[in-house]
Amino acid sequence: MMLFAVPFFHSPGECPRLHRTQMEETVRRLSPESLGSRGIRLVEGYIDRLCLEPTDKAHFSYFLFEAEHERQIRDLFEPNRVEIRALERFSDLTRSAGDGRRSPGTGPRTQAGRD
Repeated sequence: MMLFAVPFFHSPGECPRLHRTQMEETVRRLSPESLGSRGIRLVEGYIDRLCLEPTDKAHFSYFLFEAEHERQIRDLFEPNRVEIRALERFSDLTRSAGDGRRSPGTGPRTQAGRD
């Protein structure tokens, strides 16, 4: 299984907490039953505390999923487009660095400003 992060930004007026049907749909979509039938596991979700307080600042939420393929996560949020980031566990990277093997994403740095 691979790890995937899905970050969300929204304005206070677009907060799902303020829109009952949107919030209910989100809870249903992210339920263990719904995710399990898709072969996805929600590792954890993190909700910006600003979603719980009156503010005019943008809100941020972050969800971590386990799945075999990024497409599963993308399909979960259809028809909405979301940012999805494949993650590596830090412990896996540091473990393989100690035995001399090159870890994913640790090849030569060729981009400007990355030296």
